[in-house]
Amino acid sequence: MTLTQLVVKNVPKALLHIAEGFRRRFPGLTVVGITGSVGKTTTKDYLGAVLDAFAPTVVSPGNLNTVYGVPLTLARLRSNTTLAVVEMGMQWAGEIASLAKVAQPKIGVVTAVGPAHLEFFSDVRAIALAKAELLLQLPADGAAVLPRDCEYFPLLAERTPCPVVSFGLTTGNLRADDVRPYPGGNRFEAVWDPPEGIPGGPERFEVILPTPGTHHVLSALRAAAVALVLGVGPEMIAGELAGARITPLRGEVYRRGSITILADAYNANPLSMSAALETLAGLPGHFDERRRPRLAERRVAVLGDMLELGPTAPRLHESVGAEAAQRGIEVLVAVGEFAQDIARGAREYGLGNIHVASDRHEAWEILKRILRPGDALLVKASRALRLDLLLEESELEGLFPTK
Repeated sequence: MTLTQLVVKNVPKALLHIAEGFRRRFPGLTVVGITGSVGKTTTKDYLGAVLDAFAPTVVSPGNLNTVYGVPLTLARLRSNTTLAVVEMGMQWAGEIASLAKVAQPKIGVVTAVGPAHLEFFSDVRAIALAKAELLLQLPADGAAVLPRDCEYFPLLAERTPCPVVSFGLTTGNLRADDVRPYPGGNRFEAVWDPPEGIPGGPERFEVILPTPGTHHVLSALRAAAVALVLGVGPEMIAGELAGARITPLRGEVYRRGSITILADAYNANPLSMSAALETLAGLPGHFDERRRPRLAERRVAVLGDMLELGPTAPRLHESVGAEAAQRGIEVLVAVGEFAQDIARGAREYGLGNIHVASDRHEAWEILKRILRPGDALLVKASRALRLDLLLEESELEGLFPTK
């Protein structure tokens, strides 16, 4: 068998060049570019579910959001494709600009701006400027979907050459009203007041999400905002969000024996850690016969290192431990190089039941000793720690008690 090979000096640059040429074959394609410090993949998942029911759509698989992933996503385009949802990640300034130049988005979404990848940036404002590279590439007849509650909203908005659609839990052109728990997820009213330059009138519609946590409400709002801009009706948006499936390990909730598991172990930074702890703090252990939420017996958080934070890492890990204590988490298992920093922050705010592990193997032994029937368990860390393996079938035998 013969195999055609392209030998190049720079593989990422060559891939981007090929993808840019291929993208030009689809002049009628509408691309939605999604970037941000947290929530990119879940926003992509929700939006993909909605748009796929609306028109032929290509969506970034998994989290293929790099100089390798974006070309591979565009390679999925076909002659009948009318919409594409392209996730865009970054580690340095200029990376989003190069991805946007290739994908040519008409709509840009910045999910949030926070202290992720600080190892490669001077401060969070520099991260905001790097995210804004997506907005600078948008056409005048496009739209930018931006977080109204973000400190850097003005910075992002002033760099946008097209109408700005804002979103937020309580403020913005699209906001969530009356957010409340629902078996397996959340229920809320989406309130839409389109800005000048965006067609259509005000709307109000109920949304039921299959996953808990206000961070998933925000992801759904971002997706709904894009869909509304594209002319998708509220009924279709609500219906597809209710049935959407998110990428594994991004906030899934399920039962294992008598334990409720919040599996959010794909990756971690300070923003996503805070969102996961908030979700754990309010996570129902079960719903009673009248569908009322009942809290778990104890909330157990297994928290590992957040990588790529540079010199700020010890302080930011301490703050995560402090938030765990402030959220009322009863048991903390801190894992990894920064475990002592997490533990210190929790201890300073009064959490007493703290365990420290050097790796997931030690964490597993600790969990075998401490887990009780009725507990709710969160597992979260940067991907390199592979704490997700704690939740795989090969690790489960004897770990989760039954009543």
